Amino acid sequence: MTSIVCFFFLKKLFDVITTLDFGSVEQIWFHFWSQTGRDETVPLTLFHSICSLNNVQEFIRNADYQLYQQLVERLIADILSPMPS
Repeated sequence: MTSIVCFFFLKKLFDVITTLDFGSVEQIWFHFWSQTGRDETVPLTLFHSICSLNNVQEFIRNADYQLYQQLVERLIADILSPMPS
């Protein structure tokens, strides 16, 4: 998957979260990890084998947690900041 495609998915994910459209997050992740959302240079069976590795799953889990933590920090920071005069 090219970096442009990854950026598109991350931007889309950020947009739906900042607009509090949490119902769309699952759909975006599903499309990102589906066969249609990935680079076809890796055969699907190999892709599934790689994704079944514990280290890969742990990396994805940690990256996901970090993404949500960053989003929460930015959303809450905006809510708690003082209103301009």
